[in-house]
Amino acid sequence: MYTLAEHLRQQFLPSGAVVASQDQPVTAPALLGAVTEQVTVQVAQGSTEQVPALVQLTPIQWLIVEHTDTPRTLSELLSISGYKQRPHFKAQHLEPLLAGGVIRMTVPDKPTSSKQQYALTDTGVKLKTLRMQGKPATEQEPEQ
Repeated sequence: MYTLAEHLRQQFLPSGAVVASQDQPVTAPALLGAVTEQVTVQVAQGSTEQVPALVQLTPIQWLIVEHTDTPRTLSELLSISGYKQRPHFKAQHLEPLLAGGVIRMTVPDKPTSSKQQYALTDTGVKLKTLRMQGKPATEQEPEQ
């Protein structure tokens, strides 16, 4: 059974109608005096990581490392790697390299600048050197 809210009674009930005031309990009688336990679920720190951790470089990331001896634009890196989707390329390949300190932005204050280029850091140069030393002589690029 439903009752009309107090503030709506005069508007919807015919004039002269008498309605007995009914107090509806807000809480169930069984819960009166009982303590309500409040539970909050919190997300553990670090579980909402946006950029995947750089544990091992993918073949595309090695390609980026090999070609960023000189600063390259995002468009150049996309064409070198064969990717066409910028967001996926940046999220999966470029951002982990940036977060890992392997490459750097030439204009770090303006990450979306049209003049933005990416170049190897000292760590990236050492990583590339170690990789080149580990390759067999037939796989190394010829020196010019």
